[in-house]
Amino acid sequence: MELNIGAGESPKKAGIINADLYPGSNVDVVFDACRTWPLKTGCVSRIQSDHVLEHLHDPASFFREAWRVLKPSGKPYNIVLSLPYGMSDEGFGDPTHIRQYLPQTFCALQPGYAQAVRNSQHEAWNAPFEVVAVYIRIHSSLRWLLKPGIRWLGLKIVPFLWNAFTELRVYLKT
Repeated sequence: MELNIGAGESPKKAGIINADLYPGSNVDVVFDACRTWPLKTGCVSRIQSDHVLEHLHDPASFFREAWRVLKPSGKPYNIVLSLPYGMSDEGFGDPTHIRQYLPQTFCALQPGYAQAVRNSQHEAWNAPFEVVAVYIRIHSSLRWLLKPGIRWLGLKIVPFLWNAFTELRVYLKT
């Protein structure tokens, strides 16, 4: 069974539970992603969440509950998150966004993070996730900078342009 958190109007698909904070015609279960989820421990094989994390007041609770409900898996990843790139209009432009996220934000979820940064406040983290991959979407108006022939230059320029990156896609594994 897979779980789509923040499903909203996502179509229903076989084997996927659509969850949201608000009821809707395509929502199977209603709950607050920052509180205890009404699911059994180890009952979910994969979690998908698109443009939800930046709205949560307690993302640590989200990750603890995700860790609880996910089955151990031999698959390369079992959580896929899409969210706006923090340093962009998409990240800052919506007043309902509580936090902005960058690729390095997810390092704090990994085992050994407290030792790596020499900060004992992170030692209590008990829901470790491996960061498998982070993809950054570049703004469509700047994709020409990554074409063959000028890609070497574009890769040096793009990170310094405001709004060059628009979205993160993060793959995690318990």
